[in-house]
Amino acid sequence: MYSLLNKYPLLVLKIPNCVNCSRICYFLDELNVSYTVVNVIDLDFDDTIDYLERVTNSRTFPMVFVKGKYIGNYKEIKRKYEVGLLSDIFRDELNVEIIYDFDG
Repeated sequence: MYSLLNKYPLLVLKIPNCVNCSRICYFLDELNVSYTVVNVIDLDFDDTIDYLERVTNSRTFPMVFVKGKYIGNYKEIKRKYEVGLLSDIFRDELNVEIIYDFDG
């Protein structure tokens, strides 16, 4: 699991039928950033969940990682966006500038 988390610059871990998992993908699409989605059900589920809980202190999906570092679930990502922290993370870690659209 460690190698998977570090393999992709921006990784979204999701579970089936998760509304917030769909929302985070839509949100990232709106920001026009590239990301990779992995469905954890396709992995060794029990071991994966145990590992993720140790790394993130959470069992809430989606789980978003930037260069292997957990940055939050859907609500945490949205909050980071609203206060400008997501822009800092994306710029510093991914060399990606976020254009804010406060009308939409």
